[in-house]
Amino acid sequence: MVHGSPDSHVITKQGVEPWMSCVSEETNDQVSFDYYPGGQISKTTELLNAIGSGIADVAPIPIGYASDDMPLNGVSMLPGLGSTATEIVTSYSDTLKSGILKDEFTSNNLMPLAVMAYPPYQVVSMSDKIDTAAAFEGKVLRSAGGAMNLAISELGASPAEIPIGDTYIALERGTADGTISAFASIKPFSLHELMSSNGAFGTFTNVLSMRLDDFNALPSKLQDVVTNCGTRTEEAMANYLDGQVIPLKNNRVDKWNFVT
Repeated sequence: MVHGSPDSHVITKQGVEPWMSCVSEETNDQVSFDYYPGGQISKTTELLNAIGSGIADVAPIPIGYASDDMPLNGVSMLPGLGSTATEIVTSYSDTLKSGILKDEFTSNNLMPLAVMAYPPYQVVSMSDKIDTAAAFEGKVLRSAGGAMNLAISELGASPAEIPIGDTYIALERGTADGTISAFASIKPFSLHELMSSNGAFGTFTNVLSMRLDDFNALPSKLQDVVTNCGTRTEEAMANYLDGQVIPLKNNRVDKWNFVT
């Protein structure tokens, strides 16, 4: 198991680690994991290649960073799938069970196990409040890539594909005027120290995935375990994220101007 998120990140604490624990518990510890979190052997932007090259057997694939190989799955990052993480996860997870979106995974030798999606992203700026289309003009906004780039460009701003781990420095140095991020990603990367205002936007999705050849080689009972644990994990994580939105807003209401 490989991923690039910090130890305190929601992907780690509510996604990857609960799924591993679930699989181990359901198999009475007959399944264990060699675990390499926090970019030890692969950065977040390289996780698809990590599975493809055999470095990793399981990893959360960030759709925005894999758009060249799985462009149709970029639909999961667009506004309109839902107003909560639970709604977005349900919509996307259902479509991944069959059809063209799953085909993009299988063509890359991947078996999707669990969808991890944030509540609708926020446009968070360094200074001026971005609450109208005109306010986007001339701004440089950090983007996670894929469909998010198109949306930012259409609004009149310039997208800058910057890994979330490098966003703090980019904002501090003025390389970007703001970012589109989930509340759950703001605090682990200390972005709340710099931010001043925000507005509602799209989202970002990760899909916990196993190498398809490995999945197909598992006994059917073990296949059921890893997929059932995936379903349980994605539901629990979505509920957790939705529960965090209001407290996080209230915690920063003195500093941020929220637009609904």
